[in-house]
Amino acid sequence: MSDTTRRATKAGTWYTQDAAQLLSELKNWLAQGVASNSDLGVDFPSSRVKAVIVPHAGYRFSGATAGHAYHAIDVREINRVFLIGPNHHWAELGDRVGVTHLKSCETPMGPIFVDTIVTQALQDEGLAIPLRKAVDEQEHSLEMQMPYLFHIMADAGKTPSQWTLVPLMVGHTSAAQEKKLAAFLSPHLADPHTLFVISSDFCHWGEPYGYMPRESAVPIYKSIETMDRRGMTLIEQQNVAGFRAYLDETRNTICGRHAISLLLETLDHLHAQPDHVRLQGRFVHYTNSGRVERPSDFSVSYASAVFVTP
Repeated sequence: MSDTTRRATKAGTWYTQDAAQLLSELKNWLAQGVASNSDLGVDFPSSRVKAVIVPHAGYRFSGATAGHAYHAIDVREINRVFLIGPNHHWAELGDRVGVTHLKSCETPMGPIFVDTIVTQALQDEGLAIPLRKAVDEQEHSLEMQMPYLFHIMADAGKTPSQWTLVPLMVGHTSAAQEKKLAAFLSPHLADPHTLFVISSDFCHWGEPYGYMPRESAVPIYKSIETMDRRGMTLIEQQNVAGFRAYLDETRNTICGRHAISLLLETLDHLHAQPDHVRLQGRFVHYTNSGRVERPSDFSVSYASAVFVTP
């Protein structure tokens, strides 16, 4: 393995490392999305998907939910993907954004090449710092999207040399930082040949996650979903200030909250440009890893969303 290649460190644990089996699983989850999204009132594929929010847990938990968003993407004209996810492990990242210094990312099905021009530009603008290879390979929020991206590109007839990836690991960024990043990202979001993928799980509830707020009389799992859906509605409305206020109020453990806020800021910046058509956001699937009925239970919620041009 080259020193310039990010290894697929979660293959064999978080998802299968067998390429044929992985391909079969991805196709199955994408087919489920085709069936269930048909009555959502979003016209696919004539509505161009410009951004998605997808979960990043082990595929046996979240692979199907991710498929509901990935199936809606028409990648035939896409040649660059911005992949934005949270930092789970490297405390030293703090409130900064990390970007890979590597040239490619391994998947069981083949390589994905990094857009080194854009990653260098982010560093030159002072918007991101380079990640050490070990830190890059430890983070799962970005890697869990790579097999899906490789497959949907290959399924559209694209070879690895025909598209590139810009992976961004987001720390605890402030609103001011996210606005600066949005100014850089919005021209790329406007580019018809670019796709944005935001990697985030939703509520992490239970003692293992240090999050057990007092519940109302309804079952715990219902209160978790009610809380998650409040946030999902604000995201659909592209209300970044409301989303931040909601997080301050509920302390909901949405691990990709800063990645989502960055997308909403970028949408705000884009929509402020003259004659730009506002994108429409819609969540297309929601589930969880288990039903929380007792305080001793725990779960993680998973949701997927699409943002489309009308």
